[in-house]
Amino acid sequence: NPPTISGAAPLAEMMRFFEKCGEEFALVLDNNGKPIGIVTDGDVLRAFYVRVASHAGEKNSFDLEEALRDRVQSFKTLKVEDAMTRRPKTVPEDSAILQAAELFRKNNLKRAPVVDAEGKAVGFLKRADLAAAALEF
Repeated sequence: NPPTISGAAPLAEMMRFFEKCGEEFALVLDNNGKPIGIVTDGDVLRAFYVRVASHAGEKNSFDLEEALRDRVQSFKTLKVEDAMTRRPKTVPEDSAILQAAELFRKNNLKRAPVVDAEGKAVGFLKRADLAAAALEF
């Protein structure tokens, strides 16, 4: 089963979850088990950049240090749903390796949820798994 986390979870909780399960991503599922988002450590860094780091060079701020401190505090309150990639690309569980490879190539994916015929998450596929399968093809 793929690692999952609530969209309402704080980002700090998500990072502890990653450390505990040894993954760098988790799926966010709706009440029916369908993927509505995927969150990665890269999403956390992107959120940090957008909320904090991209403003570090502002010259207009009266008190830059205080403004950055406020931005850091705001960043620390973000939830998974604030940083996740919404509507992730999915791989149907009955996909052929060529179809999955094309999906990964076209969308520059590193990982994707695998879904059943009802669209419910039943697993995940990593780029490394796909590459290994391609070598055995």
